[in-house]
Amino acid sequence: MYWEWFSRKGFRQIINRWFVLHLLIGTFVSLGISLSLEECAHTVLFPLASIFIGLSFAWAGSAQTLMQSNEIEQMISYHENGFEPYVYSVQTSILIVMITLIMWGLVGLGLPHNIQLWFGNTYIYWIGKIFLFMLSSLTIQECWSIVSMNQSLLIARKKIRDAKSK
Repeated sequence: MYWEWFSRKGFRQIINRWFVLHLLIGTFVSLGISLSLEECAHTVLFPLASIFIGLSFAWAGSAQTLMQSNEIEQMISYHENGFEPYVYSVQTSILIVMITLIMWGLVGLGLPHNIQLWFGNTYIYWIGKIFLFMLSSLTIQECWSIVSMNQSLLIARKKIRDAKSK
């Protein structure tokens, strides 16, 4: 069910107006950092990726708890697309975080260096470098979207409870 939703609507969570910004960030960071990808992976991005995944899973758990509350279930029942977009958007965010972690893990293992040796083409290396930093930027956005959704659900639940008590 997830992949069906993703192919119809969910990909817009990634390919949207912000995608160009992530691509620009990836390009500028790639050009601005003189370290190799392997050095970047070991010094900064492995620890940062660990923080991303911990943050995402913690907030996703909180969002799931909130989505199971009566107030949020009532609120979501008024949405034409129902419950699935909420659940699947969190799942997509977690997927992006995991893909980023895997990609940087492969970088840490020396994959870009091997690709450069195999093909002898630095353009492939630069495209990969831009892609990885773009993916990292997208991951920051997705981590923030989980936090934002969680906070929005929390505020909505509070407003619904307050309205019921009046």
